[in-house]
Amino acid sequence: MKLEILEFLEGRDKVRNNELNPPKEDIFIKLLGKRLKAFLPKLMQKTDSDMWIIIGNENHPDPTMPTMLPESIDLGRLTIVVLCFHSERFERHIISRVFTESNDLFKASFEKGHIDEWDSLRKIVDRCDPKNIMLNYSDSITLADGLTYTNYKRLKKRLGKHSKKFKSSEPLALMWLNKRTQEELKIFTSIVKKTEEIIENVFKGNSISEMTTEELERDLKQKTDELGMTAWYSKVDFQRKGKKTLFNKGFIQPGDLIHCDFGIRHLGLSSDIQKLFYLPRTDEKDIPKSFKILLEQACQLQDIVSENLSKGFTGDEVLNNALTQMKKKGINGKVYTHPLGYYGHGSVPIIGRYNQQEKVPVEGNYLVYDNSCWAIELCVIGAVPEWDNQKVHILVEDSAILTNNKVCFISKRQKTINVLRS
Repeated sequence: MKLEILEFLEGRDKVRNNELNPPKEDIFIKLLGKRLKAFLPKLMQKTDSDMWIIIGNENHPDPTMPTMLPESIDLGRLTIVVLCFHSERFERHIISRVFTESNDLFKASFEKGHIDEWDSLRKIVDRCDPKNIMLNYSDSITLADGLTYTNYKRLKKRLGKHSKKFKSSEPLALMWLNKRTQEELKIFTSIVKKTEEIIENVFKGNSISEMTTEELERDLKQKTDELGMTAWYSKVDFQRKGKKTLFNKGFIQPGDLIHCDFGIRHLGLSSDIQKLFYLPRTDEKDIPKSFKILLEQACQLQDIVSENLSKGFTGDEVLNNALTQMKKKGINGKVYTHPLGYYGHGSVPIIGRYNQQEKVPVEGNYLVYDNSCWAIELCVIGAVPEWDNQKVHILVEDSAILTNNKVCFISKRQKTINVLRS
């Protein structure tokens, strides 16, 4: 994948033809360096956090760990990440038996003379003597609840008097997971564009009428793998006249309304896009007019959601404001918009779920952050006369960023349904 990576993140590395294609790990480390060295200390100061301890076990890493550690770091053993302020310096430690050489991001802080990793941790905590210690436990948010009960008990025992300083890291963890640097927002744009290219190549490069939905899903994943990226979500289905179920699988036939929901993860960022395609029957010259009307309404609803998506509002407030305006326009739709980050289905706030259109308990009550990435996802439902008044869902989803308190769509919004030829 040839990304114009801000002259390799302002390093001004020279590459033939002025195109940049440095190794993925190098780019991620540079992005991560900016987040860990400049961005994270500000977040910790804003949340009044002196120390943040993150613990992962083999085959059971904390959900925040992949967001702050390069893939080259072996998580095959007990791994403890310590982020802390000490003597006006910001320190970053990894305590692990297999992380033995410090790098530009972390100091290798397991001391061989110690009995175990917990001894090394106690030494750092004693030296820094923080006023509080943030731990990843939360009653509400899974991504901020990665500390196991067993490790919590070990921490309490091994840190002794410092255990009185334990606090939930939830506010800090959510900011870390949701807020993006300016460099990341620009790279996110390139990742979204690449996502669209993959979808277009698969659907326009195949004879769709001879394929199954499962084969198209495999093609999407294969093309993503070939680019050295990861397809975190790949789903193709269809709606068909006479079939009242929504997400149908199997062989595609002329007259089907085909739905693709696809997202990739790359450089610690995830995209999430949906596209609609129509395979006309031999006696059809155009898409059913009712589909066009419903898609136009879906675009109007996306505009309504994006106009209401603002920092300082909770997810439920955005949802209620958007649905009120939607109903005034006579649109029958559902809103289920969500953040994007390292994880395709990000943390919070959740702005509606398909089956929760009044409020989303707990997860809808968190505030929207500026400089964040979003999937503006929703649907409009209507009876289609061309299909004997069968109800059809027009499903749309576009990747966007919220910056300077304004939503900017990154993916090319679908104004017309793509017509395929068999």
